[in-house]
Amino acid sequence: MAKKSKTVRKKVKAKASRKPKAKLQAKAKPKTRSKAKPKKKVLRPKKKVLKGAKSVKRSSKPARRQAKAKPNKAAKLKAQKTAKLKAQQIAKLKAQQIAKLKVQKLAKLKAQKAAKLKVQKAAKLKAQKAAKLKAQELAKLKAEKAAKLRAQKAAKLKAQKLAKLKARKAAKLKAQKAARLKAQKLAKLKAQKLAKLKAQKLAKLKAQKLAKLNAQKLAKLKAEKAAELKAKKLAAELRAKELAKQKAEKARLRAEKARLKAQEAARLKEERARIREEKGRLKAEKAAQLKAEKLAKLEAQRAAKLKAQEEARLKAQRLSVPPVVPLPRPSVPAPPQKPQAKVRYSDKDLAEFKELVIGKLESARNELKYLQDQINNTDSNGTDDTAARFVNLDDSALVMEKEHLSTLAARQLQFIKHLENALQRIENKTYGICRVTGKLISKKRLRAVPHATLSIDAKMAQES
Repeated sequence: MAKKSKTVRKKVKAKASRKPKAKLQAKAKPKTRSKAKPKKKVLRPKKKVLKGAKSVKRSSKPARRQAKAKPNKAAKLKAQKTAKLKAQQIAKLKAQQIAKLKVQKLAKLKAQKAAKLKVQKAAKLKAQKAAKLKAQELAKLKAEKAAKLRAQKAAKLKAQKLAKLKARKAAKLKAQKAARLKAQKLAKLKAQKLAKLKAQKLAKLKAQKLAKLNAQKLAKLKAEKAAELKAKKLAAELRAKELAKQKAEKARLRAEKARLKAQEAARLKEERARIREEKGRLKAEKAAQLKAEKLAKLEAQRAAKLKAQEEARLKAQRLSVPPVVPLPRPSVPAPPQKPQAKVRYSDKDLAEFKELVIGKLESARNELKYLQDQINNTDSNGTDDTAARFVNLDDSALVMEKEHLSTLAARQLQFIKHLENALQRIENKTYGICRVTGKLISKKRLRAVPHATLSIDAKMAQES
């Protein structure tokens, strides 16, 4: 019975807990105590099962009450929570709708304002255009009126002038008619006298005209002959000038060639002499080194002998043998120590070399400019290509000279590039270091060939 009562209580609690959930889903308000009576009717048939045990009835009454009270409280709390959540959701929805409406109103107001501003701007522009057109039309009308007034004034002045001229002409005509009548009478008398004089004058004029025409023809012929002679003289002078110019240009080019060849020969001689000096110095240094090495070997041999003698003397002393008197040790000069090679030249030396390189660069650029001018014929008057040539000369010599000049210019350009690279090495403080041996190049070689990157040893090894 006790077990059955426990199972019944659990079922009652489960039903009581299920009923409020169904009510909440149906969105019903929680019922009061007076309305909760139908639940007792539903639970009565289950009570009949428990009538046999009185002890069970007494113990199950408070549990039943608690089971009835709990679902009511839980339903109330859940209903309150649902109501609050609904209220919050409704409030949120209302706030969102109000915010949306406000945003829409603001957007509408902005659009209206923008439309009004556009309309106002368009109206202003139209008004300005209309004002401009009116002003232009008024200016045109004023100009037309002014032109009409000017034309009217000019027409009036012209009419006045014409009237005055007509009056003068009429007066002149009257005077002329009177004069004509008088002149006709006199002319008749004079005509007879003048007819004779005219016949004489006409004969004289004819003779003079013929004489003038003959003189003009002769003068024309003389002038044509003189012009032909002048043209021939000018042509001869132009030919002579052109020949003289060509000869002078050839002589100048030959002199320039000779000068450049002499400069190159002098440079080569200086280079060879310096290389010879450098070779002699290197040979002397090698000889000195060999001597020093020989002396060192001799000294090592003597030291070995002295050691052997000393060992023998010590052995003899041990064996009670009279000691051997050692020979006097000769004084051998110490071999000369080799100076440590410098890593690079000092800043003063680099400054000196920089001045030397800059001077050579300027002279090389001037020579290059001179050669380019010679190639382009910029020193002439510019009439070599346009002047008429009356003598067919052989231009092969000029072509050969230009080719020679172009090769010299190319060499000069290469020399300038080497000098510019030397300047960069001076700025980097790597100037004067041999790119093969890593030692310093001698100052004499750098003064002779400032763009050198190989020492004399490396150069000789490279040539061999």
